Amino acid sequence: MHLTVLVYATALLFIPVTSRALIQPPTPVNTSLTSSIGSGIFDGDPGQVQTAFDGYADDALWKKYVDRGNHLKCVMEARDAGAGALIDDKRKPPSAASQWSGDLTEQLKTWYWWEETVDFKRGKHCDFVTQQLKDAFAGVGLNAKPKTNDEGSPADGDNDCIGATHYNEKDWEDLEAEVPVPKEAKDQKYKVGDKEYTATKGFYWCGYNTKDGAIIAKNLESPATGAFYEWEPSRTPKSPDKMPNLRHASDIIWHYWQRKNPSLKNLRLYMAHNVQNADTQALFSRIFKLKKLDLKKWPGAMFGVDTDEGLALVGMSLPQDIIWNNLLTLSHKAELGVKHITKIEVFADDDENRAKWAHMFFHIEDVPPDEEDPGDKSGDKPGDKPGDVKADMAETINGKRVERSLDVRREKGNIVRMHTFHIRK
Repeated sequence: MHLTVLVYATALLFIPVTSRALIQPPTPVNTSLTSSIGSGIFDGDPGQVQTAFDGYADDALWKKYVDRGNHLKCVMEARDAGAGALIDDKRKPPSAASQWSGDLTEQLKTWYWWEETVDFKRGKHCDFVTQQLKDAFAGVGLNAKPKTNDEGSPADGDNDCIGATHYNEKDWEDLEAEVPVPKEAKDQKYKVGDKEYTATKGFYWCGYNTKDGAIIAKNLESPATGAFYEWEPSRTPKSPDKMPNLRHASDIIWHYWQRKNPSLKNLRLYMAHNVQNADTQALFSRIFKLKKLDLKKWPGAMFGVDTDEGLALVGMSLPQDIIWNNLLTLSHKAELGVKHITKIEVFADDDENRAKWAHMFFHIEDVPPDEEDPGDKSGDKPGDKPGDVKADMAETINGKRVERSLDVRREKGNIVRMHTFHIRK
């Protein structure tokens, strides 16, 4: 069996990653189980470039993402204070909540985010019929048509594509020029308070289907990655304190999800459209080879989070130190409820005669109240005092009952976390 996957862009619920070549799409790279996997850049630290994998993920890379997926599973299933403790949040009581909530229209203006760009076409980007995904969308209960056309007039679909860019395409070098051109990002300045900042050209382009509960991540590039390319010296990491405070994908996506949305908690699907990332490709290669699978149209291959494959796909993400700021279901528990990813589908376009572009559906469900992990309960109710907390959760893996115990306690002001897994025969 020989698997060939063509990939060029990525975006996940907790993985704002993209290729700079999205603006000028390259010729698709042919990757296979027997060839090197193409390079990709992590959003949080653009200096981390993975360049070549011989075939598929080795045991070390596999374990890294399975372990991370397991940890993320714990964090997603915890209530806010417990999740905050698990990610070492320094607030008292700890919290996983984002500082940004509600409508962020004014905050986006303050931090130099501009909606709609010359490159972004609302109708075209959300026309998933033309993009050969009609059957896949129908399979998960989604309309595949755009809500508006490129001019913004109503269409007959439910998917509203919106692009937010940390750059002003109408800040001209010379407005009197015969053909005005916008200033480069490094020359666009703005002030917040007394501090001056520079545009980065980062962008978050997504489709939102509030009727049926889906977010479709199209092209995502953080301000850090934008600055990595746009500022001098080029292709060097830039200091985080030079980035806009409002910069994480989860917060930008949150704003557009909540805007004019009568049912915030109706988030049940997250789609990663056209997946590219060196580690992701390496994981795909390992999974598909060892499971003797081919990349096929929806439903493709399904992996539950009670499997190592599912955990690895959940765990592939940004560097550990910033992943928590990019997990929508973690940072907005108060508004969305306690939700977790239950399964992932990896699939190709409807037309299997075309090049095989890989896509992913992350299925999201409410954590049943009796299965929520209370984690650190301190501060959950007025008058609660810090103390020892133990939450037991159970699940079934390969027919065996698995009890996961999470102990959270304080020792001299520090939070100590212990994860213990017991398999019951």
